[in-house]
Amino acid sequence: MLRIARCVFAFAMLAGFASTAHAETTWTVNQTGEPATIDAASCTVAACTLRDAINSASSGDTINFATSLDGATISLTLYTNCLSTSDALSATCLPQSSEWATAGYVTQFGPSAFYIPRNFTLTIDAATGMTHGLTIARASGAANFRFFDVGVGATLNLSGLSLRNGHAKGGDTDLGGGALVAGGAIFSQGSLNLIRSTLDGNIAQGGDAGRTIVNGLGG
Repeated sequence: MLRIARCVFAFAMLAGFASTAHAETTWTVNQTGEPATIDAASCTVAACTLRDAINSASSGDTINFATSLDGATISLTLYTNCLSTSDALSATCLPQSSEWATAGYVTQFGPSAFYIPRNFTLTIDAATGMTHGLTIARASGAANFRFFDVGVGATLNLSGLSLRNGHAKGGDTDLGGGALVAGGAIFSQGSLNLIRSTLDGNIAQGGDAGRTIVNGLGG
């Protein structure tokens, strides 16, 4: 009876653990524009931008695209850039609250459209169900920023995407990232997997007299 009781208890513990595990979710982007703010996280069947999907995702999730966007371009204008702890949740600083609390310091490296926080895994798939894939571009006339800053221990998987016109430009004294040629398209301190994806016209540029690298990934 004692052995049976222990087995039942162990099963109950495992069942409880399973019930709290995160079920991986697939978010479907069906809009090519930007929301009003960098912290927008309203991804619905009716309307979901790439930013809404990334902000809604949990680690392990996948983002894909409606077939109506096959071959389309998503033009980005917004970026996140945390330069000090006083920037938290400002108009251009979007740290993950849990990371901010545990890390206790700024981990972003210059202006980037999206920041993938440390120990986070995300897949963005524009290949499955698509014929032409999809382009993510920095909008003409937008401020300088790269597309992704991948945090320490994070994993970003990109499939079927073309990243175009990213621009990491460092000043002579700031932490823009370009001075270290830290990725015109992506700066990664984690794991980055590019599958059937291309880089087009991305620039990492230093200060006024700095070196320029085209399509640098950084990391």
